[in-house]
Amino acid sequence: MFIQIESDSAQMDDLLSLQRYLQAESELRGRVEGRHISPGSGAMGTIIDALTITLGSGGATSVIFLVSTWLKQRTTDLTVKLSDRSGQTIEVQATRVKRMTTEELMSFVDDLQQKLGDTSAS
Repeated sequence: MFIQIESDSAQMDDLLSLQRYLQAESELRGRVEGRHISPGSGAMGTIIDALTITLGSGGATSVIFLVSTWLKQRTTDLTVKLSDRSGQTIEVQATRVKRMTTEELMSFVDDLQQKLGDTSAS
């Protein structure tokens, strides 16, 4: 699974925050890595433009739930794109999940899980 965060500002900070949040979960520890790219000419170092997560069957459900929960806690309006190996992509918007109840969030996660074809978990 590939995760990308879109934001008008502080994109790398958001990615690092999400990376720490995901790595705190025992089932994801050691499976979340930043994808580093070179910045434009004249800049030094590398930047993280996405996170990659290696998952087994059923793992997408946990990631979708965790990303949605993380977004509920954010003060900025972000959109997170989750893609599977086949290229199927779904988007989760902070403005949408912030107003969801727990039951609505669980239903939302189930819907997204179906869209990614990860039907082995629930």
